[in-house]
Amino acid sequence: MNYTPRHMTGAEIRAWRLENGYTQPVLAERLHTAANTVARWEQDRMVPPEGLPLMLKALRFTHGNLCPCCQCHRRYRKEA
Repeated sequence: MNYTPRHMTGAEIRAWRLENGYTQPVLAERLHTAANTVARWEQDRMVPPEGLPLMLKALRFTHGNLCPCCQCHRRYRKEA
């Protein structure tokens, strides 16, 4: 599978986050970054890493997203 890295726009990051039910602090925790970094990405004040689309895709397949009955789901899928 070929993958060409590209930068996501702030609007794309915010749309993904809201669609997947993450708050900025929780998404930041999952990506091992600071919440204000996620905010800067969304406001187009900071360029996100090229690999961010792959990182976000991987978050869809983590245990917390697949298991709606367990605690990890409730912790990571808070309302936006």
